[in-house]
Formats: sequence, C-alpha cells, structure tokens
Amino acid sequence: MPFLDYKPIALEKFSFLVTDYGFELTEVRSENYGTFLIYGNKEKKIVLNLGYEYRDQMFYYFLNDGIKRLTFHDFFGKYDPSLLYWPDLMPKGDDFLPALEKNIALLKKYGHNFLSGKEKL
Repeated sequence: MPFLDYKPIALEKFSFLVTDYGFELTEVRSENYGTFLIYGNKEKKIVLNLGYEYRDQMFYYFLNDGIKRLTFHDFFGKYDPSLLYWPDLMPKGDDFLPALEKNIALLKKYGHNFLSGKEKL
C-alpha cells in the first residue's frame, strides 16, 4: 500500500467543519511522530482537536465545549453504546483512511447539534 499523508487528507475530509459549521482551522502542527489539527468556533465556544500519531497508530480526537472534553468515541457512545469500543474507530496498521472516514461519518451523524452550538457535551 502506498504511503498516505494524513495532513492533506484530513484537511480535505474535515473541511465540512469550515463550510457547514463556521469553524476556523486555528492550528496545524506536524511533528516527527504525528500531525495535529485544531478547529475552533469562538462564537459557539467549541474546539475540536484532531491528532494522529503515526508511531502509535492512534487518533486522538477530542471535542471541547469550554466546560467538558470528550473523545469522539465517548461522544458517539452517548448515542450508540456499541461505539464505546474504540478500536473500531482507530487506524489499522498504516491504513488510517477507513477509520478516518468512519469517525467523520459518525461525527456528521451524531454531532450536528453539538457542532451547531445547540447542544453541550
């Protein structure tokens, strides 16, 4: 399998946060062990931290409403307890794309009210 560069793929896949919900990309940080994207919406007081550590093959995805911070799988688990089993939401080997797409699909499915500022964590 060819090497997939997380940063441009994640920027494109998470672009709906900007176009649909008015978020701004406030930070992009690439390190030798991973890439981290931070999106924020000051008006709604919401921050999303989206990190991928290459060495550990782990997503570190968090939602923060200024009061509470939840991982994506904890947030999704509020709506579907089977999603609390987080390995299904993590990369398998070097192929992060299926897990990335699953996280995004679930965020779109369960996160609309939160991302719109209508719901707190």
